[in-house]
Amino acid sequence: SFSTTQILAETTKTYEKKMGELLRELEEERSRSASMKGHFNVLEQQLSDARSSAQFQENMARELKRELSKITQTFTSQVHSLEEKISQLVSEKELIYGELKSTQAKVQDEASHRQSLEAEVLRLKRSKTDNCVEESKTLCGMVRSGSGLGSEAFMHKSGNLKETLASQRGTISKIFEEVGLPNVLALLKSEELEVQIHAVKVVANLAAEDINQEKIVEEGGLDALLSLLETSENTTIHRATAGAIANLAMNVSNQALIMNKGGARLLANIASKTDDPQTMRMVAGAIANLCGNEKWHAMLKQDGGIKALLGMFQTGHTDVIAQIARGLANFAKCESRVISQG
Repeated sequence: SFSTTQILAETTKTYEKKMGELLRELEEERSRSASMKGHFNVLEQQLSDARSSAQFQENMARELKRELSKITQTFTSQVHSLEEKISQLVSEKELIYGELKSTQAKVQDEASHRQSLEAEVLRLKRSKTDNCVEESKTLCGMVRSGSGLGSEAFMHKSGNLKETLASQRGTISKIFEEVGLPNVLALLKSEELEVQIHAVKVVANLAAEDINQEKIVEEGGLDALLSLLETSENTTIHRATAGAIANLAMNVSNQALIMNKGGARLLANIASKTDDPQTMRMVAGAIANLCGNEKWHAMLKQDGGIKALLGMFQTGHTDVIAQIARGLANFAKCESRVISQG
């Protein structure tokens, strides 16, 4: 009986131990089950998210496809537009190239004409002297002025030069006809002083003829002469330029341009700086011609022209004094006419 009880107790103890182990295993299994359930829920959520993401990506893909289609159309349109512009630019390039070739040919022709003119002007240097040129310009200024003061002595002095002057003017007229006035005037801006000097002399001789004066002014010759008078430091250029302006000042319309562009002031400035009698003679002749129009008397006084004319009297040079006398006579004649007309 004791042994049976002992066996029963041991058996019970064994079963209790196994029951405890089974309970622990059951608890562990429950724990694992709960963990698996949580993991399953996570996987299920991930699957749901993946499905949503796939739908989103599919929608995004469709949207990107539409955008790509639009971009492709725009790009294609831009390519066509660029092709048209390129074609247009190629046409314009060909046109510009043609114009450039034409312009280059014209420039070469102009350069050739200019070189020819420079050579002809330099050739003239060997066939005439400064005195001949000055006498020619003074002859035009004094004889055409109609004042009569000093003209008889001058005509006697220059009588032996008539044939030479006629020949020189013929040569200059030939240059003018063959080369053209614009090319002659262009030489006034030459970097070569000798060319510039002789170009001024050619213009001065051309200005002695009424038929040339309007063309000289229209082509900018007066502006170029006034610019030289203001900027050049060369006495010969001052003398020849003043002579050219004196010839242009024989024309009433030119007188207005000369005065309005400050010509009297520039002439007065040259008179104050030079001690060369021949330059003074040219300046005095130009101012004397301007004195022949009472309309400009006030401006001549204001710009210092009359003061410069009187100031040159101190040189004592006969030809200068003759021009001063002519200017004063013109001035007095105009003033008398104004007074007599009331």
